[in-house]
Amino acid sequence: LHSQGTLHITGELRFDTTHGLIIQAHASGDRVQVMGTPEYHVQASPDLQLTVKGRRIEVDGEVVIPEANLRPRDLSGAVSPSDDVVIVNAEGAPAGSQPRWQIYSQIRLRLGDFVKFNGFGLKGLVTGDLTLTEAPQRPTTGRGELGIKNGEYKAYGQKLTIARGRLLFFGAGVDKPGLDVRAIRQVQQVTAGIQVSGSLKSPTVQIFSEPAMSQGDALSYLILG
Repeated sequence: LHSQGTLHITGELRFDTTHGLIIQAHASGDRVQVMGTPEYHVQASPDLQLTVKGRRIEVDGEVVIPEANLRPRDLSGAVSPSDDVVIVNAEGAPAGSQPRWQIYSQIRLRLGDFVKFNGFGLKGLVTGDLTLTEAPQRPTTGRGELGIKNGEYKAYGQKLTIARGRLLFFGAGVDKPGLDVRAIRQVQQVTAGIQVSGSLKSPTVQIFSEPAMSQGDALSYLILG
């Protein structure tokens, strides 16, 4: 993550009596450093088309993330609002203010082989392909799948190997993917682990073992070996 990369932007500006200022541009780049904080180092190779007509912005294309190092801070003490909480602007827009930008976008996000994640007890490489769609007055939605490769997860005081780790996006809000995670610990001839399903906001965790045994015995193998 030492290279600053290259970014090329071409396009044109013109004035239209109906829409006002119109901008059409194309942005392409190779390993551009888009984030460089202690928590997030991200390189991106974009290939995007941008159109601005008045207050409407349209963005389409693809962004490849060839390399990244993600180390988010632990926010386990924070409390998220309930799903039924709605935040509104009680004061309304000031009189005479310009209307907000109307953003429409559909961007395919592809992760390369060197996207590292280390946080919340999870460590590994993140891979996958995700299409993000955004429109005014609607949450950003995602469709695709992200996975964990060569991953470890710390649970019950132990480091578990992630045998299968997937985040599944079916077109709902990007913060509500489905989970398909299986993390295991091998103790002699016994495999004990946890299976996580459901959604990111409402996960279901089950303890299992092979060969099958009671939940108490499986938990004992998982914690104590």
